[in-house]
Amino acid sequence: MPEGYALRCFTCTSLELQSSCSNASNETTNAVVCDPYCPVCVTVTWNDSVKTITVRSCAAFTDVCEIYNTTYGSMDSCTTCDTDLCNGFP
Repeated sequence: MPEGYALRCFTCTSLELQSSCSNASNETTNAVVCDPYCPVCVTVTWNDSVKTITVRSCAAFTDVCEIYNTTYGSMDSCTTCDTDLCNGFP
């Protein structure tokens, strides 16, 4: 990433009942400019006993999925990407 560049990511959680979080690609209201020290966008999903939960955010570590898996271990999926608004798709 060029110096001074800040990645844009979608940030939302389906726990906030934002239906747009399940497919945020057309919802620019959920887009933020990340901190320059956050080089990736992340999407994490898991199922509880009631529904699928989706969280999208900026991440400071490229290996954030490994960290989440080691810490929580119950994710259904975790993906990272490093281009503007790349984490908006299911």
